[in-house]
Amino acid sequence: MAFAWTNPNLWQPPPNIGPSIFNYEAVPVGNINGIDYIRLLEITVSPGWTQPVYGWGNTMVPFPPQTGPAPGLSCRLISVPLRDGMPSFSALSYTWGAASDRATIRCNDKTLDITRSLHVALETLKNYHPTVMTQYLWADGICINQAKQSEEKAHQIPLMAELYRRATQVIIWLGEDKPAVKPEEITWEEFAGPADIEYAIPAIRKCANAHRVLPNASALTMSMQDWARLGFQSPDELKIQLRAFYRLLQRPWFGRVWTIQEHVVARSVVFLCGRHQISETELMNSSAFLASSGADVLIASWGGNPLIMLYGFKSEQTANAKAPLLNLLAHFRHRDAGDAKDKIYAVLDLAADSGTGPGGLDIKVRKDISVGELYRAVAIKFLCEHENLDIVSLAGRYPLATGVTNDTEKGKKRHAERPMLPSWVPDWSLPDSTVSIQHLEDKKMLRGVTSFNLSGPSQNPAYLFPLDQEPTQFRACGDTKYQFDLVSPDGPGLRVRGVELDQIGRVGILADDYRRPPDQWWLDEPQANQTNDVLRSLERMCNWLDLSGAESGRLYFTGEPLLDVFWQTMRCGHYPHGLVQERKYFMDFYGTMRSAFALYRKLATQPWLRTMVLAAWNVYKATKGTGVSVNFLARTKIYTGNRAMFSTVSKGLVGLAPKGSVAGDSIVILEGGKVPFVVRRCGQYGYWEIIGACYVHGCMHGHAFRAGDCAPMVIVSIYLDTNILVLVIVSGRIY
Repeated sequence: MAFAWTNPNLWQPPPNIGPSIFNYEAVPVGNINGIDYIRLLEITVSPGWTQPVYGWGNTMVPFPPQTGPAPGLSCRLISVPLRDGMPSFSALSYTWGAASDRATIRCNDKTLDITRSLHVALETLKNYHPTVMTQYLWADGICINQAKQSEEKAHQIPLMAELYRRATQVIIWLGEDKPAVKPEEITWEEFAGPADIEYAIPAIRKCANAHRVLPNASALTMSMQDWARLGFQSPDELKIQLRAFYRLLQRPWFGRVWTIQEHVVARSVVFLCGRHQISETELMNSSAFLASSGADVLIASWGGNPLIMLYGFKSEQTANAKAPLLNLLAHFRHRDAGDAKDKIYAVLDLAADSGTGPGGLDIKVRKDISVGELYRAVAIKFLCEHENLDIVSLAGRYPLATGVTNDTEKGKKRHAERPMLPSWVPDWSLPDSTVSIQHLEDKKMLRGVTSFNLSGPSQNPAYLFPLDQEPTQFRACGDTKYQFDLVSPDGPGLRVRGVELDQIGRVGILADDYRRPPDQWWLDEPQANQTNDVLRSLERMCNWLDLSGAESGRLYFTGEPLLDVFWQTMRCGHYPHGLVQERKYFMDFYGTMRSAFALYRKLATQPWLRTMVLAAWNVYKATKGTGVSVNFLARTKIYTGNRAMFSTVSKGLVGLAPKGSVAGDSIVILEGGKVPFVVRRCGQYGYWEIIGACYVHGCMHGHAFRAGDCAPMVIVSIYLDTNILVLVIVSGRIY
């Protein structure tokens, strides 16, 4: 597409630029004589360089009015060895934004094209944060050749963890105060609204020391006088500032997979958002108070708090208590990456077992491999090395709990680009908030004491919310192991052996709790929406109670009352505060809510009871609770999300199945599988497709499994959503 550069309404490139483009080969990097070299940049000012104007792709925007040429962004790149004695530098952690949104800078007296997001970060750093600036800076968008044909990424990516460790400080750029151009990920309504950072900063300052002023406080029971002690002067101020805080935590930086490593290995961290600067200690302390008090339940039900897990994860890294790669992949599956291969590459250096050596998976960064080939190869490495089906428990054809929907062209493109994988290989390409049945996210972590002090390293990891005990270790398959066996070396068929427990008879209402922040996050949720949310929650709870027979007074095959089976199923068999205490939490909830459940069941024939139902719900919301016992539904959401309760046809088994499970699907336990699976028969030759891992009460610890009863099965691939049949059967054979 050509542009009429003489058009006075379009930006004119300065005449002194010339056609010369920066050549990365002029500043080489790589392994030279056994030493790894990286590039560092030094920001300089070029008075004759006119300020660039941003445009989307090939669309230029009118040049903004100015009184004269503004000094533009210019830098100098140097090559340095990554070793002791190298120049001190800061590393920039940021998100790329739209790849088509570009700006041009001057680099070593040549022109260089970078993303607008990086350009704004560097400009703001130079103009508003001189005390944070250091002479040398590292930013991947400039210091690594981003050309697709370049081999640099394959060499430089494995150096990222070491690079961020050696940085004097890591500058985390959360974005502009308020973007001058509407980002594609937000709506026009939100773009026209207030800037979250302007209201979040006061909330962070007020809550940073709240755990000392109001120890053991619960937002559900705090009066306005209590909030006033922290500095909040009115209910309206309280709501908008806390909502702004939670909206700030929804910014893209907190949802990208590379930023995990960039934060947790850093020696020193500073958060920047436009002109604002936030210390790591203030941000962590305020977030810990708001999480422990349950403020999100009260103020912003859509709010999430990624800082809590980041704190514990950073503490583990500092204490050299690295988690296994499988746990990291499960833990950060909800995060996204511009390159789908980075969902694995970004956490390799943080894992205890990704390298070589005994038990090592020996996964290397490769450019010459497709996304699907990488995911399949990694799954096979886990199957061979671990001799269990833990990696398969994260796979299946269940619909993801993701914010990347088919509602937009970008979302449609992302879904269309998903790799075609066997159903036993996890697809990491899209963010997924579905938590693993095994709760791998929290397993194999050393538990330390609660600490709000980020001033220095400790001998043992510290956690803001240490568990009383580890998540339950399931062993549905007993002590059996899995021996890796493919039908054909490059085919989709995985040979397994297993026992079919029963078939699903009924599937309840799905707990589809994925919610993005509302466009107008600063406003109260419309009353109609709140009412509908309440009624949906009541409908699901009543549906699950009835489906499981929880209130029937009958006993389960384990000898337990079905009411106990019900609440334990909602917790997926994990009792972080012990079975006795968790049962008390549920019974407190159930005792308060029984009247609301009874009234809701009468709504179909007596709609005038609606007001009484809502009143009963509000009584529950107002019940006392501190710390983790604030809200039973909120505390079980992590387990039930993207799942539904089910019961089986013959044995009356009760459990939680992944979204997409239907009546007629089978529940199986496979050799080497620590959790059961929902599977669907494909044809008549013993071929099956995995829908996903499931929880079946009473069957999670080997009591329902006998290795001698196992029959051979083949796990295959059928892409029902795209109508592409990957399974080819000829005379009973799979290829």
